[in-house]
Amino acid sequence: LAILVSSTVSAQLLISEVLFAPGGSDDSNEFFEISGTANSTIAANTYLVFIEGDSDDPGDVNMAFDLSGQTFGSNGYLVFTLTGNSYSTATGANEITSTTNNWQGLSQTIGTSSNIEDLSETILLVTTSSAITGTSDDIDADDDGEIDISGWTIHDSISLLDNDDANEYGYGSINYTNNPEGTIHPAASTVITVDFNGGYVSRIGQSTGSTKNDWFYASTTNAPADINSSSSDQAFSHETVT
Repeated sequence: LAILVSSTVSAQLLISEVLFAPGGSDDSNEFFEISGTANSTIAANTYLVFIEGDSDDPGDVNMAFDLSGQTFGSNGYLVFTLTGNSYSTATGANEITSTTNNWQGLSQTIGTSSNIEDLSETILLVTTSSAITGTSDDIDADDDGEIDISGWTIHDSISLLDNDDANEYGYGSINYTNNPEGTIHPAASTVITVDFNGGYVSRIGQSTGSTKNDWFYASTTNAPADINSSSSDQAFSHETVT
C-alpha cells in the first residue's frame, strides 16, 4: 500500500484517511491520517475521537488519540501507523509509528483498546475546552442522535454505520449507513445509503466539505492488498493503493 498525497493541503484541520477495519488482521494494518497547514503545530486539547454508534451505548467515546503538539509535514499531512506495516508514506508527510503492532504502543492513545473498533462508529476531529483523559465521555447523554456535550469544537466528522442493530447512531456531518431506516443522526447532517459495511474512508482529492463528492468510503478484503468500493459514482482520487 502506498499512501500518496498531494504536495499541499488546505489550512483547515481535517480527517484525511482512516483504515479501521482492514479485513484481515487489525494488527500492523490500521492507520489514520490528518491534514492541516504545512509545518504547523496542532493546538493543545485536539483529538481524533472514535464514538460508539451501536444502540447499546450510543455516543460513548470508545477510543481517542491526542494530537496536541504534533506537527504536520511539509506537505500538510500527519500519518499515524503501526509497527510491522507494509505502507510507504509520501515524502513530506510526518509519520508517527506505534512501538508495537497495535495502538497501545502509541503514547497518544487514550483508552485501553488495542485496535480501532469496527462499525458502527463516528470519527470526530475536535478541540476541547478541557483535556480528554479517558473514555468516560458520552457526547449524546439522552440518546437522541444530537451531540450535547459542551466545550467541544468539531473540525471534521464522519459516521460509518452497519446494520447489526435496529437503530444505529451517527454523529457526523455526513453519515454513511447500511441501515437507512434505523439511522439516528443530527437533524442538520447528511445521510448516504450504501449496501455494504465498510472499513476504510478517505477524502477525495483536496475536498473539505461533507457531501458524497468529498468522501470515498469502501469495504475492505485482506487489506492492505485489496480496497474495494461499492460506490461506483465515487472516484478514488486522493491516494493510490498498490
